[in-house]
Amino acid sequence: MRTLIFFGALFLIGLALFVPLGNAQSAPASESRLSRLAPAAVPPSPAAAFKPSGALLVVGDSLAVGLGAALTQDVRNWPGLKVWAQGKTSSGLCSPRFYNWDKKLAELIQTRRPDAVVVHVGGNDAYIHPASPNWLADYAQKLKRFVRIAVDQGLPVFLVQLPPMKSADYHRRVAAVNQVMKTVCQETPGCQFVETWSVMAENGQNFMAGRKVAGKYQSLRAKDGHHLTFAGYQLVGGRVLAGVTRVLPASPAPAGPSSPTTAALPDPARRKPSAH
Repeated sequence: MRTLIFFGALFLIGLALFVPLGNAQSAPASESRLSRLAPAAVPPSPAAAFKPSGALLVVGDSLAVGLGAALTQDVRNWPGLKVWAQGKTSSGLCSPRFYNWDKKLAELIQTRRPDAVVVHVGGNDAYIHPASPNWLADYAQKLKRFVRIAVDQGLPVFLVQLPPMKSADYHRRVAAVNQVMKTVCQETPGCQFVETWSVMAENGQNFMAGRKVAGKYQSLRAKDGHHLTFAGYQLVGGRVLAGVTRVLPASPAPAGPSSPTTAALPDPARRKPSAH
């Protein structure tokens, strides 16, 4: 009996501490979601105090395909949180004849009705183009127009930093595109730049094939030096979820084995991120 009373008291104390955080995250209006986005980069790890609910739309090139698969698996036990992975290999913002992302994003927002949009794009654009000053200025306009398709609908956007690349020239171009992304987010209310190099780059600057994660060495990059392994995508996904927990409302109850949301999510274990 004393043990039950003791744990009951701990439970009540936990509820008292949790209520203010839950109230702070409960506003359903899109304006409230956007107002919770600060201009600073997403913190290093997701908040553990609560798990958000809603729907994440993941768009972009093959890096988004891998990220979408990792996020889908990572939230399987998060009640009420869905991931709609809609990445397209070989795509980018500079090849609308192949895949018109402006048009596609507008369609996905109307049909899927997400609560937030995760964008991981630019790898192909940086690979194909020289990242000259004129090209970077034009790309900034393309990216800002793309981001505004979502934020103008009241949806927060998480713009994910491209990973460091093995090729020195490609790495230089990716770094330039990343700076454009950061500036676009700073100039666009509702856009959050998701910094990833602190976990994906050696000394926060250079390409890194792997690192210790939870005390065990993990390979983070694919052999091509461009893409990530599933473990790498999960690290990046953790950065994304850190921002999501600050924006979307908390889930009302813990996930159970028969959770409809969990059952509806596909198992990405058999999905291998394809090439750009």
